[in-house]
Amino acid sequence: MNFNSANPKTILLVFFTILVLSLIFILYLNNTVQKDNFEHLNSRVLLINIKDKPINKTMKNLTIENFSPAKNTSQSIINDWNNIANIISNNYDKQEAFIIYTEIETITYLASALSFILENIKKPIIITNDNLNQNITLASKTNIPEVMISSNNKLVRGCCSTQIDKKEIVSPNFGNLTKDNCLTLPTEKFNTKFLNPKLNIIIIKFFPGIDVKNIINLLENKEKVDGIVIELYCDNKILISKDFFELFKEITKKGIIIVAVSQCNYYDSLDLNLLKAGVIPGFDMTISAAFTKLLLILSHVKDKDIIPQLFERSLRGEISEKYSVM
Repeated sequence: MNFNSANPKTILLVFFTILVLSLIFILYLNNTVQKDNFEHLNSRVLLINIKDKPINKTMKNLTIENFSPAKNTSQSIINDWNNIANIISNNYDKQEAFIIYTEIETITYLASALSFILENIKKPIIITNDNLNQNITLASKTNIPEVMISSNNKLVRGCCSTQIDKKEIVSPNFGNLTKDNCLTLPTEKFNTKFLNPKLNIIIIKFFPGIDVKNIINLLENKEKVDGIVIELYCDNKILISKDFFELFKEITKKGIIIVAVSQCNYYDSLDLNLLKAGVIPGFDMTISAAFTKLLLILSHVKDKDIIPQLFERSLRGEISEKYSVM
């Protein structure tokens, strides 16, 4: 074409066509590269898909198992956690890594629950809600023996995770997970400790002006309460009346376990009056870790007198080393 004599509109159309074709070619190249990387995994990976969106199996060494969660009740959710752990357990010897593809809303609770249910992990278990191709490849390459959440190109310990917005998961007390700070490879045999779905644990968040009657009414309307996790202010002190301490003392005497954590994942000793009332410090554990750890302990420990000692021990790295007792 002679551009000197061509109509300006014709020239503009030609350049626009070239631009569109160039973009299509670039997108094609990008998709081809992603597909090629996605088809070659370094190890056998089991993908547990909890999302409704179907995933096509197009990769060698990748096995996909779709999982449909039950209805949103407390027992069904705990059963879901147990069932997901059971899928991993049944495939543990066949696979070298695991990916759980799920929604982000309850991802920290799922990660904490699996961290405690699955004992003596020697293989990576990555939970994610996005970048599936990238995370499957990551799972096939990493050798971190933990339950982890992959978020925004970083790995976070499952039982130290906190959701800060609709897209990002962080670990405020531990930081990002790497091969240099992960748990050591266990020598004991892989095992599962399932959670009792019949247990009823409630979470109470303290706020200015909270009335002791609120908690009394809450407990009276529940058929059975086995444990309570209370979220205190950031310094683990609560500016409340002595009626609360008396109530907590009365609750713990009935055999109901109360664990206290901070609303901002910070620990600076527990109020002495709370300790006297039988409240157990959760140190710098996240709320989801405290909740699921209490579920685990109540599911397997009959002697409630030793529960405070178990909360002092870091079972899966959920407590900072400076607070935990070996």
